[in-house]
Amino acid sequence: MTAEQNKQIVIAYTSGVLGDKNMAVVDRYVADNYIQHDPFIGNGKQALKDMLSANIIGLPKSKFEYSRIAADGDLVFLHFKVPFNGKEYAWVDIFRVDNGMIVEHWDVMQEITPSALHSNPMV
Repeated sequence: MTAEQNKQIVIAYTSGVLGDKNMAVVDRYVADNYIQHDPFIGNGKQALKDMLSANIIGLPKSKFEYSRIAADGDLVFLHFKVPFNGKEYAWVDIFRVDNGMIVEHWDVMQEITPSALHSNPMV
């Protein structure tokens, strides 16, 4: 697959899960042997679904805009702002896509506060 196709897969996944809160998107785009590099979430599709069910499914749909989207081969990088639990966060996700499925994920997020805005103009 091309880098552009990989970007479209990741955008469909993140918009569907984080925006629409649609768990069916996980089954459509995430491989069973998914590797998660977040220490609070286990590996595998089911661990991801369990975390999402506990934290975001059932919340109202939310719309967010991507600040930056880039792809390099099988890696896709997203930077966006997202509301979560009454706060707003700057979020960076990195996904590895293989044969049309998300197989690996890294992330980092930072709450957007007045001090964060002054200390980091990239937020």
